[in-house]
Amino acid sequence: MKYLINKRNSFYVLALILFNACIKKQLPKNDTEGANPVFYMKALVNNLPVSLEAGKNNLYMFADWSYNSFDSIYSFVGTLQQKNCVSNCGYSMRLLINNNVSLAPGQSPNVNSSISSSTYSFQLPQTNTIYDCIFTSNSPFSPYNVWTFNDGSSLNGLYAQKQFLSGTTQTVNLKANNATCMFNVFNVYKIGSPLQVSVWGNKDTAQASSTFNFNSSFIGTSSVTCLWDFGDGTSSTQQNPTHTYFNFGYYLTKLTVKSNSDTAVCYYRAAVVNGQPCNANITASMTQISPLKPFSKVIIEITDDNGKTYSSANILQMNDSFTITSVEDYETADSGVKTKKVKFNFNCKVKSGNDILDIKNGEAVFAVGYN
Repeated sequence: MKYLINKRNSFYVLALILFNACIKKQLPKNDTEGANPVFYMKALVNNLPVSLEAGKNNLYMFADWSYNSFDSIYSFVGTLQQKNCVSNCGYSMRLLINNNVSLAPGQSPNVNSSISSSTYSFQLPQTNTIYDCIFTSNSPFSPYNVWTFNDGSSLNGLYAQKQFLSGTTQTVNLKANNATCMFNVFNVYKIGSPLQVSVWGNKDTAQASSTFNFNSSFIGTSSVTCLWDFGDGTSSTQQNPTHTYFNFGYYLTKLTVKSNSDTAVCYYRAAVVNGQPCNANITASMTQISPLKPFSKVIIEITDDNGKTYSSANILQMNDSFTITSVEDYETADSGVKTKKVKFNFNCKVKSGNDILDIKNGEAVFAVGYN
């Protein structure tokens, strides 16, 4: 009996040694089934709850880093996906956080300055460029001008300078308010559109004149159709019409221009008054600036059950948010990749072709790698 017990114990010891020898450590360790996971993602995806937990359903947290030689951008990468899976791997998520400066190939980043508890922006789609826009008022009451924009920001003065993404439509509002004059005007601009329109009006004679010569100019095309709405119930299809108003007041004149499949709208506030009009109109200039390198930007990629990958870099984020709430040193993988454990909250959209996933109330803990 003693021999059998000793032999059984020897067998257990040998089996344990062989088991430990066969285990190949991956990037970084996961928790066991039933335990609270170290690494996870939970969110509403198109209003349906999705939960990914490392250590469950064969999901594993892989940490790595990447380098884009074209932009000299180093990225810290973490991927929560099934281990040893080739196809039909189910849901997975990949996170990339770009370094805050350019690095030469093989250069190591300063991870502590690049990843911190702060808010980050998502990387823009490659097709988007940035325009420097200057909006100018012709108001004599410029010290009292207040400019407001779609994003809720405001500026004071004769002109306002802002940067906007191409492909966005911006409504620019101009307001003045003092003891002698109060007015509120606006105009609409399609940033980066090939078709840009400007309008202005000149009175025939004195300040009290009610006849305006309206003029328009177009950028980007020579073949257009015009429709003027003079704000008094009348209209014209001429490019530069003359119009007479029969009553004093302020009239919002609207010009709609169409060229092929593109449409632009421009407004002019016509003042039919005695003396100096309490009025203003807006003119704009737009200059494309060089694309900015995506330093300290974030990309989130989601792969669904069918193996289709969606990326936040494929769609312009409007109501996005990505905030790192904590950063900790974590284990070094067998491959030599060092890791940081990052906890973050996020809301964004990810796109693949024409399909979009809307991610809300996202919370995750990921490991990201660096050299």
